[in-house]
Amino acid sequence: MSYGSIPRLSLNTRQTSETLGVTVQTLAKWRCRGEGPPFSKVNSMILYRIESLDQFLREREQGGGRGK
Repeated sequence: MSYGSIPRLSLNTRQTSETLGVTVQTLAKWRCRGEGPPFSKVNSMILYRIESLDQFLREREQGGGRGK
């Protein structure tokens, strides 16, 4: 069975840090403090849903003519 056509739904910690432009250590601090984007833990693996990352960034949008 090939999984090549299944879309990626989540990113690991390294991929998330690169996407958000923060360090892996910053993500770890955010998790400990209950800050940052929501995550899931599967065994010892931390995963961030792409949908949750999009929402996390949307909630922090500033400027660009939003609002009046």
